Amino acid sequence: MSNKSISALLLLLIFIVGCNSSKTYEGHSIEFDYAKVEEVNAGNWIKIDGRKFTHVRTMKEGDSLQYSLPSTYIVVDSTSERTYGTPLSPRNIGIYLVRYLQFINREELSQDEGKYRFGNQGVLSVTGKLVLQKTDSSLIRLETTEDYPVPIKVLN
Repeated sequence: MSNKSISALLLLLIFIVGCNSSKTYEGHSIEFDYAKVEEVNAGNWIKIDGRKFTHVRTMKEGDSLQYSLPSTYIVVDSTSERTYGTPLSPRNIGIYLVRYLQFINREELSQDEGKYRFGNQGVLSVTGKLVLQKTDSSLIRLETTEDYPVPIKVLN
Protein backbone atom coordinates (compact mmCIF):
# COMPACT_ATOMS: atom_id res chain seq x y z
CA MET A 1 0.00 0.00 0.00
CA SER A 2 1.37 3.42 -0.91
CA ASN A 3 1.71 6.32 1.51
CA LYS A 4 -1.14 8.12 -0.29
CA SER A 5 -3.45 5.14 0.19
CA ILE A 6 -2.58 4.87 3.86
CA SER A 7 -3.10 8.62 4.33
CA ALA A 8 -6.46 8.50 2.56
CA LEU A 9 -7.57 5.52 4.64
CA LEU A 10 -6.49 7.25 7.85
CA LEU A 11 -8.39 10.42 6.92
CA LEU A 12 -11.50 8.39 6.11
CA LEU A 13 -11.30 6.62 9.47
CA ILE A 14 -10.93 9.94 11.32
CA PHE A 15 -13.92 11.33 9.40
CA ILE A 16 -16.11 8.31 10.22
CA VAL A 17 -15.19 8.38 13.91
CA GLY A 18 -15.70 12.16 14.03
CA CYS A 19 -19.18 11.92 12.50
CA ASN A 20 -20.32 9.44 15.11
CA SER A 21 -18.89 11.25 18.11
CA SER A 22 -21.06 11.85 21.11
CA LYS A 23 -21.00 13.25 24.64
CA THR A 24 -21.74 11.08 27.67
CA TYR A 25 -23.07 12.07 31.10
CA GLU A 26 -23.77 9.95 34.18
CA GLY A 27 -25.41 11.03 37.40
CA HIS A 28 -28.24 10.68 39.86
CA SER A 29 -29.69 14.05 38.93
CA ILE A 30 -29.30 15.65 35.49
CA GLU A 31 -30.51 19.09 34.41
CA PHE A 32 -31.48 20.14 30.89
CA ASP A 33 -31.72 23.90 30.29
CA TYR A 34 -34.05 24.39 27.34
CA ALA A 35 -34.29 28.16 28.02
CA LYS A 36 -30.71 28.66 26.80
CA VAL A 37 -31.35 27.12 23.40
CA GLU A 38 -32.21 28.93 20.20
CA GLU A 39 -32.29 26.01 17.79
CA VAL A 40 -32.43 22.22 17.92
CA ASN A 41 -31.96 20.69 14.49
CA ALA A 42 -33.41 17.55 13.00
CA GLY A 43 -30.91 14.75 13.41
CA ASN A 44 -29.74 15.81 16.87
CA TRP A 45 -30.41 13.05 19.38
CA ILE A 46 -30.29 12.24 23.04
CA LYS A 47 -30.08 8.75 24.53
CA ILE A 48 -31.36 8.16 28.07
CA ASP A 49 -30.48 4.78 29.56
CA GLY A 50 -30.22 3.32 26.07
CA ARG A 51 -33.46 4.83 24.71
CA LYS A 52 -32.72 7.09 21.76
CA PHE A 53 -34.83 10.22 21.19
CA THR A 54 -34.16 11.74 17.75
CA HIS A 55 -35.23 15.26 16.79
CA VAL A 56 -37.28 15.48 13.59
CA ARG A 57 -38.81 18.26 11.45
CA THR A 58 -41.90 16.37 10.29
CA MET A 59 -44.30 13.83 11.76
CA LYS A 60 -43.50 11.52 8.84
CA GLU A 61 -39.80 11.45 9.81
CA GLY A 62 -40.80 10.35 13.31
CA ASP A 63 -43.02 7.49 12.11
CA SER A 64 -40.07 5.13 11.68
CA LEU A 65 -38.55 5.97 15.07
CA GLN A 66 -39.50 4.51 18.43
CA TYR A 67 -39.00 7.88 20.14
CA SER A 68 -38.96 11.18 18.27
CA LEU A 69 -38.77 14.72 19.57
CA PRO A 70 -39.57 17.84 17.58
CA SER A 71 -36.88 20.19 16.36
CA THR A 72 -37.34 23.92 16.86
CA TYR A 73 -38.80 24.26 13.36
CA ILE A 74 -41.65 21.95 12.40
CA VAL A 75 -42.67 21.44 8.75
CA VAL A 76 -46.45 21.19 8.55
CA ASP A 77 -46.84 21.00 4.76
CA SER A 78 -44.79 21.33 1.61
CA THR A 79 -45.29 21.63 -2.11
CA SER A 80 -42.75 21.33 -4.88
CA GLU A 81 -42.24 25.10 -4.67
CA ARG A 82 -42.52 25.91 -0.97
CA THR A 83 -42.27 24.49 2.53
CA TYR A 84 -44.69 25.63 5.21
CA GLY A 85 -43.62 25.36 8.80
CA THR A 86 -43.77 26.89 12.21
CA PRO A 87 -41.16 27.58 14.87
CA LEU A 88 -41.43 25.69 18.14
CA SER A 89 -40.19 26.98 21.50
CA PRO A 90 -37.30 24.86 22.79
CA ARG A 91 -39.11 24.70 26.15
CA ASN A 92 -41.80 22.60 24.46
CA ILE A 93 -39.18 19.99 23.58
CA GLY A 94 -38.65 19.38 27.30
CA ILE A 95 -42.39 18.91 27.73
CA TYR A 96 -42.45 16.32 24.92
CA LEU A 97 -39.51 14.52 26.54
CA VAL A 98 -41.34 14.38 29.88
CA ARG A 99 -44.42 12.90 28.15
CA TYR A 100 -42.30 10.14 26.62
CA LEU A 101 -40.65 9.39 29.95
CA GLN A 102 -44.06 9.21 31.63
CA PHE A 103 -45.07 6.66 28.98
CA ILE A 104 -41.86 4.69 29.59
CA ASN A 105 -42.57 4.73 33.35
CA ARG A 106 -46.08 3.40 32.79
CA GLU A 107 -45.55 0.93 29.94
CA GLU A 108 -41.94 -0.24 29.83
CA LEU A 109 -40.46 -0.24 33.33
CA SER A 110 -41.27 -2.91 35.88
CA GLN A 111 -42.09 -2.13 39.50
CA ASP A 112 -38.53 -3.13 40.47
CA GLU A 113 -36.88 -0.67 38.11
CA GLY A 114 -36.27 2.95 39.01
CA LYS A 115 -38.85 5.12 37.35
CA TYR A 116 -38.07 8.60 36.07
CA ARG A 117 -39.19 11.67 37.95
CA PHE A 118 -38.96 15.24 36.75
CA GLY A 119 -40.26 17.63 39.36
CA ASN A 120 -42.86 20.27 38.62
CA GLN A 121 -43.76 20.46 34.93
CA GLY A 122 -45.10 23.98 35.41
CA VAL A 123 -41.59 25.04 36.33
CA LEU A 124 -40.32 23.46 33.11
CA SER A 125 -42.71 25.48 30.96
CA VAL A 126 -41.78 28.72 32.77
CA THR A 127 -38.03 28.34 33.39
CA GLY A 128 -37.17 25.86 30.65
CA LYS A 129 -35.28 23.67 33.13
CA LEU A 130 -35.91 19.95 33.44
CA VAL A 131 -34.27 18.01 36.27
CA LEU A 132 -34.31 14.27 35.65
CA GLN A 133 -33.90 11.73 38.45
CA LYS A 134 -34.91 8.14 39.22
CA THR A 135 -37.17 7.11 42.06
CA ASP A 136 -34.63 4.54 43.29
CA SER A 137 -31.73 7.05 43.07
CA SER A 138 -29.91 4.87 40.55
CA LEU A 139 -27.58 6.37 37.95
CA ILE A 140 -28.93 7.83 34.74
CA ARG A 141 -26.71 7.33 31.71
CA LEU A 142 -27.13 10.02 29.09
CA GLU A 143 -25.54 10.30 25.67
CA THR A 144 -26.02 13.06 23.08
CA THR A 145 -24.76 14.05 19.68
CA GLU A 146 -21.51 15.98 20.02
CA ASP A 147 -23.22 19.21 18.95
CA TYR A 148 -26.39 18.77 21.01
CA PRO A 149 -27.40 22.39 21.73
CA VAL A 150 -29.26 21.92 25.02
CA PRO A 151 -26.98 22.66 27.99
CA ILE A 152 -26.82 19.58 30.23
CA LYS A 153 -25.41 19.54 33.73
CA VAL A 154 -24.92 16.62 36.12
CA LEU A 155 -26.14 17.91 39.49
CA ASN A 156 -25.05 14.86 41.52
